[in-house]
Amino acid sequence: MIQLSLPYLHLRTRNSSYIMEILPGGHIGQLYYGPALSSREDYSSLHREFAIMPGNETAYSPQLGQYNLETCLLEFPGGGKGDYRSPALIARRGDGDRVIDPVYRSHRLSEDLAEPPSGMPGTRGGTGGAESDEAMLTLLLEDTRGDLKLELEYRVLESCDVITRRVRVVNGGEADLDIDRIASLSLDLPPGDYRWHSLPGKWIAEKQLQSGSIRFGALELSSRRLVSSAEHNPFLAISEEGTDEHRGDAYGFSLIYSGNHRTVAEQSPHRLLRIQLGIGDEDFCWRLAPGESFESPEAVMTFSAEGFGGMSRNFHRYIEDHIIPPAWRRRPRPLLFNSWEALYFDFDEEKLMKLARAGAKLGMELFVLDDGWFAGRNDDRSSLGDWVADRKKLPGGLERLANRVRALGLEFGVWVEPEMVSPDSELYRSHPEWAIQTPGREPSLGRNQLILDLSNPAVIDYLEESMNRVFAACNPAYVKWDMNRCSSDLYSPTLPPDRQGELAHRYVMGLYELLSRLVSAWPDILFEGCASGGNRFDMGILYYMPQIWTSDNTDPGSRMKIQHGSSWVYPPHCAGAHVGSDPSHQLLRNNSIETRFHVAAFGALGYELNLTKLSPFERKVITRQVELYKAYRELFQFGELYRLASPFQGNLAVWQTMADDGSAGILGWFQQSQEAGSVYETLRLRGLDPGATYRIETLPHVFN
Repeated sequence: MIQLSLPYLHLRTRNSSYIMEILPGGHIGQLYYGPALSSREDYSSLHREFAIMPGNETAYSPQLGQYNLETCLLEFPGGGKGDYRSPALIARRGDGDRVIDPVYRSHRLSEDLAEPPSGMPGTRGGTGGAESDEAMLTLLLEDTRGDLKLELEYRVLESCDVITRRVRVVNGGEADLDIDRIASLSLDLPPGDYRWHSLPGKWIAEKQLQSGSIRFGALELSSRRLVSSAEHNPFLAISEEGTDEHRGDAYGFSLIYSGNHRTVAEQSPHRLLRIQLGIGDEDFCWRLAPGESFESPEAVMTFSAEGFGGMSRNFHRYIEDHIIPPAWRRRPRPLLFNSWEALYFDFDEEKLMKLARAGAKLGMELFVLDDGWFAGRNDDRSSLGDWVADRKKLPGGLERLANRVRALGLEFGVWVEPEMVSPDSELYRSHPEWAIQTPGREPSLGRNQLILDLSNPAVIDYLEESMNRVFAACNPAYVKWDMNRCSSDLYSPTLPPDRQGELAHRYVMGLYELLSRLVSAWPDILFEGCASGGNRFDMGILYYMPQIWTSDNTDPGSRMKIQHGSSWVYPPHCAGAHVGSDPSHQLLRNNSIETRFHVAAFGALGYELNLTKLSPFERKVITRQVELYKAYRELFQFGELYRLASPFQGNLAVWQTMADDGSAGILGWFQQSQEAGSVYETLRLRGLDPGATYRIETLPHVFN
């Protein structure tokens, strides 16, 4: 719901209110973000200002007395007019003027959410109309010089308790304008005892929840890797002191973007807290000619008075209803098994068929052929980019293998890594200019490979043709799309020297263009994103690919933390989780087949071990696991998730998933390490119907 009673603008979801005001100088101010307030005509009681000009702050205008921007709560702060905090927009005009001073000019309302701009992922709208719980507000701002215009878009999604934001910059002047920074979301909060929470990590240790107290100064979380990265997921939460999983005020912010990003939490000397999310600005500069515009990625924000659990469930509903491709909304994910840890590069068609037959006997549904299937690919030192089946390993190509797998009653899936090229490949020998590398410098390699320049339309066309050929050969039900290195030597021969700062963003836009073409051409394929595990786990990828490989680490002890952290933003059905080998190929730690399954079941389940070398006991156990998961698959994947204990705060991880109507639930109780002399534990279950009677059944740790 959107209520306008100028100078006030009230955006209301089911349980939250977001209220802005037009300030005396024409700037948009932030009045309130928190529990839902009733509608009214006058919100002046929420207004905050100093009674006198504080210290050496700068007055905005002689006509407005002590009005100064440094002590205002601003909706989209510029720079150069007395606000010394982080600006949401930094731009340079041809004459050297860098002042940005946006003020309100007008607005427009819509009850139908527009689809995301061409080439960008974002909020998918519903049906609209009188019964819709969606609405959109666009604020039209203009710099006081008159040469720069801004459109601030707000999408209000009542049932999700989510508001999204996007910014469009228009060059209304007569000379080029260079954008050096653009934040998709900027929010100022009043003084409070705040804490911040983020999801940092690295390869095989993604989304390691981190928290701290807000202090004077700025906290910055960012990626400079050309991907959203495992280093800092594009997410930040802010809470009041004392907030926990079930109670207290929690604010969540996330960016729908798959490239370099920047998140800042800055507390000013006046204890005002500024939150900003947007494209990373270190490798970014975008030139706008007169009349041209630039659109930022969309950012998502949510508020919950029910702690971090409520915040997460808001994110989960939003992703399920407004991000996931419609064909995959609440569509059960298949139970797959992957060849990687079983065989790595050492296989031929008969080895693969032996593995496939073993999976079929255990009740699996989808066999995935991982890396190593294309010509010359016997290790990771060659052949990326050539995408032709190795006839020594697969004499009948992908087509015959896929048909033989389907004859067993299984679906077929295949691994690809389209964004990469090996220097030892026919593609690189034919088109070295298609690889990202700086002229005059020896390129640095990651996993013995280079990144293809997706800012180049010819590269996108080649990859579209190559992938269409691969998919047509085997008609896969599933594609694992990998991306195994981060950026270096950023340079594109398709861009002039003064526009090289556009390459990182153009790469991401090229990726979205390629994915859009392929997803449209192959709507029945379940695409799973992967980037050395969780190095590109974000809402931008989920817009095209309904699930993402959470981590290359399948050790259940590690996965407790990785999956727990992931659930702060992303619902379980998005997170690929496999029963791996024993001992773990990542940690060399032994874990029972039961423990590996119990942890992985709280996600999109798969198996990734050599099913041909199981003991009779393991075959019996896995058969029962598969039956159990199929029986409760929708509850595991789509139930409402409650985190009852955190592995980041103690030895336990306890997860509860409940059916939407509260009729059934599943509880997972895990120890990170065995403790001697344990005491009684009391678990307070969540999401139950107070008027219902429940029967509790315990699944044996070891199947009989």
